[in-house]
Amino acid sequence: DYAVYITTAQEFDGSLSGALVREAISWGKVTQTAKQTTIHAELTTILPFLYLGLLSKIK
Repeated sequence: DYAVYITTAQEFDGSLSGALVREAISWGKVTQTAKQTTIHAELTTILPFLYLGLLSKIK
């Protein structure tokens, strides 16, 4: 199991987009043992890096 959150929102403003992975764990949507990370970035700026990383794992 794993969870990757990509967001530009911050937790302190109370927006749903800023919810951390621990919220999903409390809802039962992510297991406690899952590898998890939150990336604070705009998706289009990191998408090429994510794509290359996934391609390297597939090969």
